[in-house]
Amino acid sequence: SPELVIISGQVGVSKPDTEIYKIGAGRMNVEPGAMVFFDDRFYNVLGAMDFGMIGIHVLRGRFAKTRGNSDYAIESFDQIPEFFDM
Repeated sequence: SPELVIISGQVGVSKPDTEIYKIGAGRMNVEPGAMVFFDDRFYNVLGAMDFGMIGIHVLRGRFAKTRGNSDYAIESFDQIPEFFDM
């Protein structure tokens, strides 16, 4: 599967600005609706969802209580393989 690293300092934008997700989608040549974004900070998930990505809020640590209306929520990054039936 493709892997992409975007360094916000190099592109001049950072999460949750939708522009950073747009840069990633463009570099991977993938439509936003085919992308999944995981983060423990809801405002970053919201930015990805605003761009059209599937947003998954990881409810952990000090961010566990800031649950918003993400597409999905999990309690640990360890659950990512389960989410995709890996």
